[in-house]
Amino acid sequence: MYAVNTRFRFRTAVSDSFRQAIEQVVRDQLARAPGFRCFYAVAVSDRELVTFHVWDNQAAAQQGLHLVGDWISEHLEPELKTAIERCSGEIVICLAEAWNDQRSAS
Repeated sequence: MYAVNTRFRFRTAVSDSFRQAIEQVVRDQLARAPGFRCFYAVAVSDRELVTFHVWDNQAAAQQGLHLVGDWISEHLEPELKTAIERCSGEIVICLAEAWNDQRSAS
């Protein structure tokens, strides 16, 4: 399993409609991509979101990010106060019940 963590710091407060637009893109594009497992968005503050998504592997994560790259460039980047911060890597510890069930079934 492979995780991607991204921090978005916005110039102004993130509105509910903007969060809904992000959710729609995740549903329509990321969630349908091969290897997608889950997506979380955390409101660190009214101007900062941290997203965390899990994929089967690094290749799937890269393909998923490619799918939404144009949307991010067009809709998110113009609203950002600072550059996007992203880190990613193999998941080495997971205590989520669903993931533990999946691993034991393999």
